[in-house]
Amino acid sequence: MAGDVLWTKLRSSWRGLSIEHRKRALGLCFIFVVALIWVLASFLVQDLESEGLNPFLLTYIANSLFIIYLPLYYLAVRLTARKRNARSSEMQETPISAGHQVMADTERTELIVDHPVDVRESVSTSWRHSHWPAMLDKQVLAAAAVVAPLWFAAQYTFNVSLSETTVTSNTILASTSSLFTYALACLLFLEVFLVSKLAFIVLCMAGTALVTIADARQADSGKTNSVGGDLLVLLSGLCYAAYTIAIRKMLQDDNSLTMMLFFGCVGFLNAACLAPVLIILRVGGFVQTAGLTLRIIGLTICKGLFDNVLSDYLWARAVLLIGPTVATVGLSMQVPFAVVLDAIFKQPAWLSSASSAALTFVGAALVLTGFFGINVASAKVEEHAPA
Repeated sequence: MAGDVLWTKLRSSWRGLSIEHRKRALGLCFIFVVALIWVLASFLVQDLESEGLNPFLLTYIANSLFIIYLPLYYLAVRLTARKRNARSSEMQETPISAGHQVMADTERTELIVDHPVDVRESVSTSWRHSHWPAMLDKQVLAAAAVVAPLWFAAQYTFNVSLSETTVTSNTILASTSSLFTYALACLLFLEVFLVSKLAFIVLCMAGTALVTIADARQADSGKTNSVGGDLLVLLSGLCYAAYTIAIRKMLQDDNSLTMMLFFGCVGFLNAACLAPVLIILRVGGFVQTAGLTLRIIGLTICKGLFDNVLSDYLWARAVLLIGPTVATVGLSMQVPFAVVLDAIFKQPAWLSSASSAALTFVGAALVLTGFFGINVASAKVEEHAPA
């Protein structure tokens, strides 16, 4: 009973929200789920690489799995087309009551009676405008062609960095992408420049600086190049910002079918264009496959399905729902997850020193404060924006 009452209250509260507030709530929910998946996947990637899985091969397999969206997309197109035709047929076959014949709008009544085919086409067109992807396949393919190389570069540098630094440092430093994203968004007039937003982003940056200092002071014995790993994370953040802005600029349509087609194209381009590179690396001995087991392959596929296929789809929807900057800064929610899980399961080097632990926790707190601050600032902008 208590559960039913709670569910009823939640539904009532949801219905009371405006469309913009619903979009923000849905986008933030997506970001929360994505943040949790990404942190858990970071630990999995770290373990897989410690067992000998090459980061390039890992990134190639995981990103290529996006291709499963193509058959899902065309299946969804066929199903929605059938529903559309069924609704059109129902509209055509529905009898006109006597009451409708004496409507004040006689011209509209005559149109319905005399031209049922036009009505069917009108309903079909209206439905398509409401539910069908607003973009042509060529436009989505063009967006995928721009995003695919940036996406792979961001994922690859991120995965390599996990073999050089801790998950906590990796996660917190990845939040620097918020500054890159905001700068590009303002430069391309996708967002309005606000001093308050910049201040909170700088707060995030200050937090990342503290974590970098802690990481450099207490280099893990198994990760002697932790600073190099930190630099790779920063490079990954720059690539992330670039493809985030590209998605917002080139897609703009928050439609599930559009997203499915887009990611399917990204997966296809990744699989087709990088296959020759993978073969060359394999022949040259840079990528080893001899030590791969069914367990490693299975975990890699699971990582790709959850960390790429599912979470990246939710993330892209969030970018279109709440904007690139808020979505990017929102991923700072990974910070508390990473700090806690890293401390429990990995016993990182920063935890063995009181000063390094203090720097890490203070840095994490600054990043979280920046996230909440920029989210509030963005919400205020939307509230005062003209309808």
